Amino acid sequence: MQTWNHFVALVTMAYFVAADFDYNFCNTHMGMIDPDGNNEPQPVFYDDFYVFIEKKNMGNSEVTNIREYYSQHSGQAYVSFDRDKSLIQVWVDIKYNEVMAVPIDSTKCTDVPFAGSDEYMLFGANTDANGVTTLSDPSIALHWGGPNRKNISYKGEDNSRGIKTQKWWTCEYAPYVDATTFTEWQIVDPSQFKLPVVDYRLLPPRPILPISAFVIGLDKSHPDNVVNFTYRYDFAHFGRIQPDDRQFRIPPNMMCANKPNSQKPLPAIPDHFKFRGEMLTILGYGTQQPDSPQLVYSNEEYRHELGLYIQDVISQPKVLNGINDKSFVRLVDDFNTGLTYSLDLESGYCEVSVISDGTVDAIQMGNGLVKMRDSSQFFDLDPNAYQYMGMQELRGITCDAWTAYFGTNQSIHQQNAYYTWYFANPDWMKLNSYLEPFTMPVALVLTQDQSYTQFNIYEFTTMLNRDTPDLSPCYDVNSVINVQVFFRARFAEYYVPAEAGFKQSFLTSLVRVTSLNSTLRVADLDVQPTDDDNIVVRFKLLDKPAFKGDVAKMPVMAPNAQVFQEIVNAINSGKFYINVGETGNAIVYAIPNTVAMISSPPSRRTITSSTSSTSSSGYSSGAMAGVGVGTLVVGLFLGIITIFLVKKLYLSNKNSEMSMKTLSSDQEPSKF
Repeated sequence: MQTWNHFVALVTMAYFVAADFDYNFCNTHMGMIDPDGNNEPQPVFYDDFYVFIEKKNMGNSEVTNIREYYSQHSGQAYVSFDRDKSLIQVWVDIKYNEVMAVPIDSTKCTDVPFAGSDEYMLFGANTDANGVTTLSDPSIALHWGGPNRKNISYKGEDNSRGIKTQKWWTCEYAPYVDATTFTEWQIVDPSQFKLPVVDYRLLPPRPILPISAFVIGLDKSHPDNVVNFTYRYDFAHFGRIQPDDRQFRIPPNMMCANKPNSQKPLPAIPDHFKFRGEMLTILGYGTQQPDSPQLVYSNEEYRHELGLYIQDVISQPKVLNGINDKSFVRLVDDFNTGLTYSLDLESGYCEVSVISDGTVDAIQMGNGLVKMRDSSQFFDLDPNAYQYMGMQELRGITCDAWTAYFGTNQSIHQQNAYYTWYFANPDWMKLNSYLEPFTMPVALVLTQDQSYTQFNIYEFTTMLNRDTPDLSPCYDVNSVINVQVFFRARFAEYYVPAEAGFKQSFLTSLVRVTSLNSTLRVADLDVQPTDDDNIVVRFKLLDKPAFKGDVAKMPVMAPNAQVFQEIVNAINSGKFYINVGETGNAIVYAIPNTVAMISSPPSRRTITSSTSSTSSSGYSSGAMAGVGVGTLVVGLFLGIITIFLVKKLYLSNKNSEMSMKTLSSDQEPSKF
C-alpha cells in the first residue's frame, strides 16, 4: 500500500528469507554471531496488547507517534502513524484477508488483500494444518523476533527512562527495503520493576514488556546512495486488551475504493412499521462556533399495503410567533389519490396539495407523477451504494453499520454527503430478548461538509394498533355523512382480541365494495358493543377531495353520497363482510337493513343491534390518535413546517372566519 509504505519502512523489520544481509555491519556492532543469545530465557509477550510508540529519527529529530492494537486471537490489528500532524490509520483483519487504510483527514480509504500487502510483512501470518490462518507471534508485531533475526545476545541488567531493564542486542535484515539493522533492546525486568499488566503469579517465562529500542541501520535499497539511519523507539502505555477491542472496528463514515471483503447484505425492511424519530442537526459542525442544534421529534408510520405515509412532527423551536416553543404538525401522504394533507394539530387548519416528489416516501415517475417507495427505498437502502463497515456501538447498542457516499447531481440525497445506517446486530437483539423477525434500525447519521445530522429511531415495530388519522378538518364539514353499521358477532370474541385487525379489515372491506378508493375518507372510526354483545361500527364518511392528485393510476373519486349508497347495497345484498378474530380467519357479515345515515353524530351509548337510532348527541369530532411519520431527508422537516406554518398564520390572520374546521376544544392536540 504505497500511501503509507514509507511509514512502515521506518517502523518494521520484515522477516523473510535474506537477500543481501550485511554480515560485516552486524559483526561490527555485535561481535561474533551468537544465535542462542547466551542461553538466557528470551522475553515472551502478550497475545493481545496495546502499546504507544514514540519513534525519533536521531538524524533530523523528526518524531512519529505510533499506536498499535494487536490481537493474535482474533486475527485483527490496528496501527496509526502520526508525523507532523499527518496521520494514517490501518486496519488488518485476517478473517476476511483484508487491509484497510485511510488518512485521518480523509474519508476515502483503500482496501487490499492482506496476503502480499505491506501489512503482511509488518505482522506476518501462520496457517495451521486445518487451514486456519492467524496473525504471527506478537514478538514479530513488536519487531523483536522472527526468522530474519540473525543474531541475539543478552547483555545483562541496565536502565531505561529510570526503569530497571534487561538489555538485549539483536541484528536483523529487512529485505523489502534491503536494510540491515542492529538494535539495542531494553526489556523490563519483572523481578526488579513491577508493572500492573504483568501477572507475577505466573511461572517464568512471564509475559513482559519492551521499554525502548535503539536502532542503527544501513539502507542499501538504492546502491548509488547507501543511507545510514538511527532511530530511537520508546514504548509506553503498554496494556492488555480484549480480542474484540472496539479499536478494531472500522469508522463507518468513510468509503473504500473497493468494497471491503467483510460485506453483509443490507437488512430487509418490513412493508409496514411505525417508530418514534428524533432528528438532531448541527450546522457549522466541526468549526469553532457551530450553530445551536436543531431538534425535531416525530412519530412515523409507513403502510405500503394501504398506500399511506403518516407523520406527526414536533419542531423546536417553533417558527415565527407562537404561544410556546413547539409546533405540532401532521403530514399525511395518500398514494391512492396522490394527495398530501398538512394539518396543524393546534388550530385544526388543513392544507391539501399534490404529493411532492422530494419526500422520502415518493419516487418521481416523470410527467409530474409520483409513486410510493417500497420499504427499502423509504430508508434509501440501495445495495449498490452502501458498503458494510463492520460493527459499531451506538446508544449502547451493538450495531452493524453500512455507509454510502452520494456526490453531485442528487435529486433526493444531500450532495457530497455520507449516509451511515446503523442496524441492531442480530446477536445483540437475541441476547436482549428482542424476538422480532426483522433487523431493527437504530439511527441514520449524515455528514456533509460542516453539517451533521443524527436521526435516532426508537420503538420500531410492525404492531400497528392505531386508526388511520382523522382528516375531517381537511374536508367540507357540511358534506360529512355519519354512518352506523351493525354486525352479528360477539364483541368480546371477535373485536377485543384484535382491535386493530378488526378496524383494518373493516376499512379494507369498505374499499372493496365501494368507490371510496382511500381509507382516509373514513374518520372517527369507533367500534362498540351493543347491549346484546353484538358489534356496532360508527364513522364519518368524508366527501371526495376538491382536486386531482399526482399518481399514475388516478382513481375516479366518487362523492360520499354515492359511496354511502354503495355501502347500503353491499350490506343488504350480503356482500359486506370482514375477516376478524384473533387469527383473522373468521368471517362476520354486516346485518342487512341496519346501516343508517345519522343526521347528527351518534353517541357512544350501547344500543341493540335490532335498532338503528337516528338521534343522538355528544359524539366528539376531534382527531383520533394518529400515528406520525417523518422524513429522513435533511432539512425537509424544517422546510415543510416553515412553509406550512407561514401559510397557516398568514391565512388565519387574513380570514379569521375560515371555513376549515378546527379541532374540538375538549380534545388536546397529539403530544406524542
